[in-house]
Amino acid sequence: MKNYSSFDFLRKISFERVGGSDKELNVANMILDECKKYNVDAAIEDFEIDGYDIKKASLVVEGTSFEVTGVGMSGSTPNEGITYTSKFNTYARKRKR
Repeated sequence: MKNYSSFDFLRKISFERVGGSDKELNVANMILDECKKYNVDAAIEDFEIDGYDIKKASLVVEGTSFEVTGVGMSGSTPNEGITYTSKFNTYARKRKR
C-alpha cells in the first residue's frame, strides 16, 4: 500500500482558521516546515488584511435580548436597529382556507 503523506499533512491543517489569527500563523509555520523537509525554498511574508473585533453581538425581539455569535466582516446594524415584518404568517393563513 502506498504512503500518501501529503494527505496526512492536509488532514493536520484542515481546521478553521481566520486570516490574521494565531491559528493561521501556526499553519503557515507548519507549511514552511513541510517545505523545508523537502528542501523547497519558502518564506513567510507579512501582508495587511482587513480585520474585525466583535465586542458584543445580540438579537433583540420584542424587548427580549438574545446572545448571538457575531460574524466578522458582515457589517453592523445601526444603533437604532432595524425592523423586519414577515408576511409569512399572512401567507400561511391564506393557504389554510
